[in-house]
Amino acid sequence: MCKSYRPRQAKASPLYQCLKASAPDFYRLYPEKYEATLGPLRPDLEDAFQQFLRCGDLTQGFMRVRCEHCEHEYLLPFTCKQRGICPTCHQRRTLDTAENIVSEICVPVPHRHWVFAIPRVLRNAFRKDPKRLSVLCKVVVQLLSDWIREQSGLPDGKVGIILAIHSFGDYLAFHPHIHIIATAGVFDGNGTFQLTPIGDLPSLKELFRHALLKALLDHHWTSQRQVTKLLGWRNSGFQIDAGEAAIGADNERARRQLSEYLLRAPLSLQKMSWNGTTKTVLYRSSRSWKTKRNFEVYSGPDFIAALSEHIPPKSFQTIRYYGYYSNKSRGMRKKARTTCSTPPSNDSKSASITSKNLSRRKRMWRTRIMDIWGYDPLLCPCCRGSMKVISTIQTLGAIRDVLVPLGLWARTTFHSALDGGCA
Repeated sequence: MCKSYRPRQAKASPLYQCLKASAPDFYRLYPEKYEATLGPLRPDLEDAFQQFLRCGDLTQGFMRVRCEHCEHEYLLPFTCKQRGICPTCHQRRTLDTAENIVSEICVPVPHRHWVFAIPRVLRNAFRKDPKRLSVLCKVVVQLLSDWIREQSGLPDGKVGIILAIHSFGDYLAFHPHIHIIATAGVFDGNGTFQLTPIGDLPSLKELFRHALLKALLDHHWTSQRQVTKLLGWRNSGFQIDAGEAAIGADNERARRQLSEYLLRAPLSLQKMSWNGTTKTVLYRSSRSWKTKRNFEVYSGPDFIAALSEHIPPKSFQTIRYYGYYSNKSRGMRKKARTTCSTPPSNDSKSASITSKNLSRRKRMWRTRIMDIWGYDPLLCPCCRGSMKVISTIQTLGAIRDVLVPLGLWARTTFHSALDGGCA
């Protein structure tokens, strides 16, 4: 017997078991129990749940990975690649995006972590339609950019901003807030960076309060009466945190850790337990100020409803780039560098393909498995030789032909029989 890489047991996860057992009740109860709070059931949510239930299932297709030397082999199932709902796929996306932020987006200058939060009474304005959070992004980015430029004395300077939308708090509560990685200063017209103090944060918080309330009024998402009431509160409920200190220009590790924190999934499987008898979920987190305990118990449908609020709509961007880090600005700088430098070859198409491949090499599946699980899926455990994908099995007949002889077709969990030893 030899140890080898084994694909995760997706069907053994508490989230899979909860969705499999409780999704029908969630759909049945939604109109009368959840629609008034969450709005109409989004069509993409049902598709996201179905995709997750197929994630890691060998009967939905797989790749055959074989050692070139000793012919040891295992089956690698396909994944769902869903955001928000699948912690494993979300983590791979997190590592990819964080690596891109550190190596491709951020320039080696000091950065600061900003957090913008709104009072509890305003959260329902964004709850039934996640796309409304784009308005919150627009207000925050415009306010922060103008503020940093004013503090620097360069009204035409550019601030590099990477914004992440978070809709979740502890226990999957709906808590929309904005995380930002921003340059701790501005770039002038020549691209020279100037470090800038953060200024008077209480004043910035007041500007944030007035700017957001005006935007909500303009979109008719709140009333003038409520705005007047909120402006009269001594403690407004609006919060801005700029961190204790800026991240140093050469501290790449801190930028990567911060990027991964901003991109994290709303759900942790380590905090979740499923009780199949009572069909309830026990979810652990930090001690709640409200309940005075460090756990919460949900019925299956209630847990699915709470999770559904944090699954972004299809094509909705939860990570956004502005100012010096916007796609347009980065593209213009790249074009200027390309124009000034001598091209390595006259074949522009070939050069473009090579550049594209190099920019994506960090996103290789093998690298991501090593980052997440800590071992190489293409290193043979028997002879330490190199393994490679020899075929992709996708049609139902071909899938059955491979799985039936191995006894994997009708099983609810899938330990590959090929993992037991060398062929």
